[in-house]
Amino acid sequence: MELADFNKDGKLEYTELWKHLKTKGFTDEEIKMVFENFDENKDNILSHTEQLKLKASLEEQKIALVSELAKEERLNLDAKQPGTSQSKMAPTTQIKIDIKQAEFMQLYKRVNRIENGMGQVIGHIEDVLKSLATLEKIKVIRRETMTQFLQTIISTSPQDRGDRLDDIIQAGLDNMTSTVDLQHE
Repeated sequence: MELADFNKDGKLEYTELWKHLKTKGFTDEEIKMVFENFDENKDNILSHTEQLKLKASLEEQKIALVSELAKEERLNLDAKQPGTSQSKMAPTTQIKIDIKQAEFMQLYKRVNRIENGMGQVIGHIEDVLKSLATLEKIKVIRRETMTQFLQTIISTSPQDRGDRLDDIIQAGLDNMTSTVDLQHE
C-alpha cells in the first residue's frame, strides 16, 4: 500500500489508489467498487482502520479462492480416475464448475497484487507513526531542557550560570541522542 501513497502522508486517497491500481491493469469499476466498500465515512480517504479492514477482506478472499482452486483440482482428479466415487455418481448429482482455471488464476493474481499494495501502504503508515512518536519524545525532552535552562538563568548567580547551563545543554543532547538511537533499533 505504501507504493500507492504517492504523497507519503500516510493516508490512502482515492486518486492515489486509482493511479496505482490502474497501472496494475484494474478497471475503473473495480477500483471504485473496492474503494466504496471500505471508505466507511465517504471522505475519499482510507484511514488506517479502513486500510486494515481492506487488508483483512483481501486475506479472506485469497483464502476462499485458494480453497476453491483446491476443490476444483480435487474434482478434476476424481473425474479423471475411473474408480472414484465422484465418477460413479449420476450426471445430475455431479457438481458443475463454471469458473475456468485461467479466470481463477487471473482473479487470484489481482487479489495478490491488491493485497501486496495494501500491505506496503500499511507498512509505510506504521513507519510514519513510529517516526512521529519519536519526534514527540524529542519535543518533550526539549521542553524539559528549556524549562531547566530558564530556571537556572533565573535562580543562579551570573558566575555559576555558565557551568550549570553547559551541564543542562549536554544532558538534553544526551537524552535526545539516546531517544533517537532507541528508535532506530
